[in-house]
Amino acid sequence: MPSSEDERIRKGLKFLTKADSATIRATVILQRLEGVPHPQGTTTLLKRYSFHIGQKVYKGVMIKEQHDYLQGYTANPKQFADAIARILLIMNNKILTTLTDLSGALGVPKIGKAPVVAAKILAGTTPGCCVFDTDQQQAGVTQSFCEGGLVGTWTQGPCGKKPPTQE
Repeated sequence: MPSSEDERIRKGLKFLTKADSATIRATVILQRLEGVPHPQGTTTLLKRYSFHIGQKVYKGVMIKEQHDYLQGYTANPKQFADAIARILLIMNNKILTTLTDLSGALGVPKIGKAPVVAAKILAGTTPGCCVFDTDQQQAGVTQSFCEGGLVGTWTQGPCGKKPPTQE
C-alpha cells in the first residue's frame, strides 16, 4: 500500500533531521582533525522550523538553506513531500560520493596488491532502486534513505520499468 503524503512528510522530515545531524557530527570530527579551532556543530547549524501545509502544521529540524528551499513548496502536501524527497535524494548521492572519497584517504602506497578499503567503508551502503510515492522511482539510492526518508520500497540493483501511475 502506498504511503500517504502526510506519512511521507512526517517521516521525511524526521529522517532529514537524522541525516543532517550525522553529517554535521562527521564534519566536525574531520574539521578537528584538520585543526579547525571551533567548527560549527548541530546546535549552531540546526534549527526548528514550522511549515503550514493546508490545514496542518509540520515541524522539522534542519539547516536554514533547507528550510528556505522547502518554504517555496508549501502549496499542497504532495508538492511539499516531493520537495523533501528531492533534498534527501541529493543528500543520498553526496553521502555516497563522500564515503567513496573518504575510502581513498585510507589507502597506502601500492606495493604488490592494493588493499580493498572502499568495500569495507561502503559495506551496507549498496545503492539500489527506490520506488516511492506510487509513481516515482530513483536509481542509486541506499536502502536507508529509501525506506527511512522517502518511505519507499527498495530493491537491490538498477530500476526497471517505471511503475504505473494511479489515477
